[in-house]
Parts: sequence; C-alpha cells; structure tokens
Amino acid sequence: MIILSTNFGILQSFIIGDILPYKLIPIVLLTIPILFFVGFIFMPETPLFLFKTNKLQQGELSLRYYRNINKNRVTEEFEIEIEKFKANYNKMSSKSDNKVVWADLSK
Repeated sequence: MIILSTNFGILQSFIIGDILPYKLIPIVLLTIPILFFVGFIFMPETPLFLFKTNKLQQGELSLRYYRNINKNRVTEEFEIEIEKFKANYNKMSSKSDNKVVWADLSK
C-alpha cells in the first residue's frame, strides 16, 4: 500500500507540475496532508486505548461512533463486545507486572 501511495503521489506531482506554475505547486500539494491532519484531529480515540486508560464511558461512546450505533439501537452483539472490552481491561489491570521487557518482543 505504501508503494501504491508513493507512486500515486509522484504521478500527482507530475500532472500538477505540468498544469500549474512552479511556485503554486507546493501550496497545492500541501493541502492533502493538511486536510488529512485536520480531519484526524476530530476523530475519537480508539475504544481499546480508552479502555486501557480506564475511560470506560468514553470507550463505549467511541465504540458506538466506530460501529455507527446510536443510543436507541443498542443490540445484544454490541453489549457483548463492550463486556469483552471490559473483561480484557480487567485482565490487563489485574496483572501486577505490566512492564514491557525484551523477552516480550521476541515472542
């Protein structure tokens, strides 16, 4: 996917470089990363991160956002998924040693 994105960016630069004046090209090409950055500022954190940081209510709201579930349409599957997240959080928080060591990276 990275190679495809790189090739698309190079192709885009060649096409825009042929059409626009030299000093306008960087301004036009910078709009895509700026729009991407601004768009992701407003995205909520992932539910897993929020559950790990003990923000259970925000984690549930984030999961609702990503699953496109409003408060009126709560399904049993969604409740099961929330319980799985909470169970995983309880498992992780009950461990006494949460430090990462080099042996964890080689597993």
